Amino acid sequence: MSQTSIICVEEAIKDLFDNELDYNKILKSYSGDIKTGAVSLFQRLFVEFLHFDWVSGTSGGIAESLPVGEWSERARLKDANIIAEKDNFKVVYITLEKLTRTAQRYAISSLTSKGWAMKGEFLAVFHAPQSKVWHLVSPHISEGAPILRRFVVGEGEQHRTVSENLAKMDAELSMPLFERVEDAFQLKTVTNEFYNEYKDVFGRIKEHLLSKGVGIRDAKKFSHLLLNRLMFIYFIQKKGWINDNKNFIGWYLDKYKDSDEGEVFHKKWLNELFFSAMSKKPSEKNINTGFGKEVCEVLNNIPFLNGGLFERDDDVDKSDIKLPDKLMFEILDDFLEKYNFTVTEESPFDVDVAIDPAMLGRIYEALIAEEERGKAGIFYTPRVEVNLMCRLAIFEFLSNKAKDPDDAYKRKIIDFLFTPIVDWQGSEHDDFRKLMDALQSVKVVDPACGSGAFLIGMMQVLKELYRKLDIEPDYELKNDIIHKNLYGVDIKDWAVRMAEFRLWLAIIEEEVDIPEKEPVLPNFTFKLKSDDSIVQKIGDKFIRLEDIKAELYGELKDELKKP
Repeated sequence: MSQTSIICVEEAIKDLFDNELDYNKILKSYSGDIKTGAVSLFQRLFVEFLHFDWVSGTSGGIAESLPVGEWSERARLKDANIIAEKDNFKVVYITLEKLTRTAQRYAISSLTSKGWAMKGEFLAVFHAPQSKVWHLVSPHISEGAPILRRFVVGEGEQHRTVSENLAKMDAELSMPLFERVEDAFQLKTVTNEFYNEYKDVFGRIKEHLLSKGVGIRDAKKFSHLLLNRLMFIYFIQKKGWINDNKNFIGWYLDKYKDSDEGEVFHKKWLNELFFSAMSKKPSEKNINTGFGKEVCEVLNNIPFLNGGLFERDDDVDKSDIKLPDKLMFEILDDFLEKYNFTVTEESPFDVDVAIDPAMLGRIYEALIAEEERGKAGIFYTPRVEVNLMCRLAIFEFLSNKAKDPDDAYKRKIIDFLFTPIVDWQGSEHDDFRKLMDALQSVKVVDPACGSGAFLIGMMQVLKELYRKLDIEPDYELKNDIIHKNLYGVDIKDWAVRMAEFRLWLAIIEEEVDIPEKEPVLPNFTFKLKSDDSIVQKIGDKFIRLEDIKAELYGELKDELKKP
């Protein structure tokens, strides 16, 4: 297949997702039967565009029905159908009661118990009756729990990346299909592409500012702060919490282009969004001129999230820095608008093929601090290693909470911590019910938290453990975990700020409706600190590390001398 043919397939898939995978359109076209309409659309995708074989049901049904009576009840399944196949690789359309990642994991676990699906030789299209998006999930089966790789398509989603990647699954290509599916669901390719484009855009903003006489320090700080604020809005808008619009920035930019104004998108429109609309309570805002009635109304009703990120910076926001429209359009239209963003961070066993909040940390660690990375000890720790460190730390904590734990009790703790959630059966056992109090009392401190990788990893593990105890982590529980269990310190202020953002997004990732509190995102001032965790000064008194060591050593010697 030629490169031109591949591009044509990509464009056809993107057009299908952009213009036809619309919940309301399907509902209207199929007289309220959303499943029949969606199955027909996805069969068209895989059969017409990707050259799979059509799978029809008995007696003229739209697809082959799968018996689901023995599937896990926790999947909250409604039905499942095989809709297409090729070379023993199947596409399965699964309707859930609610479109949750936990339910998807139980459904995938039930599927992989089937003879034809043990190695992940399938792609699952998940949907729930009222959902306006669909999840395309490919499980990577290896030792331990399967890794679920996911594209989200439908209302409010950008479809460039998923279209390019699904085109790799065209059955007419020469590489074995299973290998091409693995390639299509690789997150690393997407994040590397995003980082390289970010680096290029960052450089263009910085060079423009330098050409206008801005100093190098302020040019870098401004470039980085602007992109940070924009990315944060891209994450938040995925929740539909800004004017009920998952593409708010695109809408806002179009409104500016339709206006009679020029060369003021950054200086006027973005600054009003950042420093008025995003940083004040609705009751304190009075934006009523200069933008048109509709835009003013939207800006006035943007919820008060948290003012930290959108407070004016003394160094760069109070200066006369402004960017031309051409550069702003390149940043938005040619860069950020191309990508799908997700508020759900990658875990070792669940990955959205999209830009997640961890990218904020990767950018800082790889780009912003590249001049001092080695000297300052700034390094990226892979997710798998973070996950293991968190579980081992909790193992030590739970073991120490017990009085003289024997090997059998330690074995139970290991099972609690390391058994995949879909295989977990012990939540009713008294020993495990007692662990709830212990989890609520754990204090986790990362004395060099960086951009929050360990803290996010610990929160993910704690959420899983609560689920094993049949407690679903809601907004309040996640808020409690952060406020009662997690603490962090880092000498780099930017790192602490990144950790705050990621913890904020971790709280709201599964919330459908915006919490009824102001600010929506809590204040972590006393949980995350920008400081030196090796304390050398308390008040006006300087404490030498040598004195602390000598005192501790003396106490240790006295303790050892005791009979």
